[in-house]
Amino acid sequence: MSIDTAIRLHNVTKNYESFTLYHITMDIPKGCIVGLVGENGAGKTTLLKAILDMIHLDEGQISLDGVPVSRLSYDWKKEVGVILSGLDFAASMNAREIGNIMAGTYENWQQNVYEAYLQRFKIEPGKTVQKYSKGMKMKLNIAVALSHQAKLLIFDEATSGLDPIVRDDILDLLLEFIQDEEHTAIISSHIVTDLEKVADYIAFLHEGKLKFYMNKDEILYHYGVVRCSPQQYQKLPKELVKGVRKGNFSYDVLISAKQKIHQSFPEIAIDNAGIKGGTSMKGLILKDFYSIKNYFKIYSATFLFFLIYAVCMKSPMYLIFMGMLMGVSTLFNVLSLDEASGFAFAMSLPVTRKQIVREKYLFFAGMIVIIWGLTTVLAMLVNLYARQDLKECIFSALVCTAFYLMIMSLIIPVAMKLGVQKSRYVMLVCVALPCVIFIVWTQMQENAQMLRMADTVMSQSFGMILTGILAAAVLIYAISYRISLQIFAKKEF
Repeated sequence: MSIDTAIRLHNVTKNYESFTLYHITMDIPKGCIVGLVGENGAGKTTLLKAILDMIHLDEGQISLDGVPVSRLSYDWKKEVGVILSGLDFAASMNAREIGNIMAGTYENWQQNVYEAYLQRFKIEPGKTVQKYSKGMKMKLNIAVALSHQAKLLIFDEATSGLDPIVRDDILDLLLEFIQDEEHTAIISSHIVTDLEKVADYIAFLHEGKLKFYMNKDEILYHYGVVRCSPQQYQKLPKELVKGVRKGNFSYDVLISAKQKIHQSFPEIAIDNAGIKGGTSMKGLILKDFYSIKNYFKIYSATFLFFLIYAVCMKSPMYLIFMGMLMGVSTLFNVLSLDEASGFAFAMSLPVTRKQIVREKYLFFAGMIVIIWGLTTVLAMLVNLYARQDLKECIFSALVCTAFYLMIMSLIIPVAMKLGVQKSRYVMLVCVALPCVIFIVWTQMQENAQMLRMADTVMSQSFGMILTGILAAAVLIYAISYRISLQIFAKKEF
């Protein structure tokens, strides 16, 4: 491989039920812009995801700087700026928070450059993404992609939805970026004039097949578009036909060797061919935190209600049980956002699949510690107010925490494998059990004999029972983590 080759795709193949990317082979040089063109469903986004290792290939290999992607260091994406169609930041975040996330994700993040792009694109740092227009969202994505010293840019429909003036500004940025001979850009677009302005090479995909990949100037010289009748189309040499768009009365046919076609079929009009058709996990943790911050007011109000109710009823169990339910709610909020686009977004960052899963389990474990600490302290205060046994309160809080840990251990892998909606059924079954336990416990408190028996068991085996429950919960959580690693390793986006 030439040292000037940035990316090599060799026999790249991906099979889906209704679509196949067929044996794509191409070398992408450094210091150039490659334009991907083709109709919707031609395989452009699939090819870009393959380069980013977001999908598993059925055949073939992709190499960057001569090294297969599978053998690159885990943080190789720190030098890649990515914009993928349909992949947006969480609606509840703002540009300032996204900058914090990226600073915790890219070790070479340039905050001053990012802020300069925000100002250049007239993006308000405190305005949430949900209030942005489509064009503003794309500008924000571009600002992020160009603010961490990337050497490779992968843009999927990056200029879509932007007005002509801003599109020209983005194209100028691409041309500036490519002045460094070590830089490479791959862009797909339906806007013909954009690629004609900036692309050095054009790759034309049609129904998952690479029809041609060549220098743009060669395409303009050798290729042409034949506008002909269905009868004339049948006479064209099929080895020269690279693509066809069929109308009711005429066909537009992309052909190579347009001079030869012109000599053989002088009656057919031929137009010149246009171009149609080092991270740490701090950033991931911040992403999850910012994604649920909009729920804080609801959580606070619910927490206050249960605190007042627990004081009135003189029962800290209501508060402890509420803490567990609040944790389950947070779990589903985060997993729902991940299923929508969070996991795909994380896969475009310089982190491994293992790090993404590990961050999830660390984030949820940290959430347990926070919820348990808060509810336990308040429950103990309620317990003192009610003049009840403090040991019983601590035991109840730790048991509920352990049970919540077990619930998460079941829900997370099920959500990754089958989806969040189906994992809710698992949650319903899991939550029903503590409800039964809570009812039984309440009945025991009303039965003096049963209460004395419980007190005897608690006093004699308190430490052993508590240690066993917590150890079982931690073990199940660890097993769940290993299972989720295996599931996520096979997952595609």
